[in-house]
Amino acid sequence: MSVAVPAERPELTEAGLAPTHAVQAIDEFGEVRELEVAGEFPLTIKVDEREVVTLMTLGTCPEALTLGYLRNQRLIEDISAIKSVTVDWDR
Repeated sequence: MSVAVPAERPELTEAGLAPTHAVQAIDEFGEVRELEVAGEFPLTIKVDEREVVTLMTLGTCPEALTLGYLRNQRLIEDISAIKSVTVDWDR
């Protein structure tokens, strides 16, 4: 089975985050250690400025997650119908 590549692809930001971040923890011996832990972030998907859903994500590929969600939920039939996907973690 072959997958058709859309004629027009949406413009995507590259706003992915690192999947882990450093934290300081005290181990069982009372020693301070720096560890890498995963952290989830809320990602609110808006279509034409209207909120659709807020998902929790590690943030590594938010644009792909958004496109996948919209397609999986059958909110779009054709990816070429989307002009762009913009991720703004500050909002």
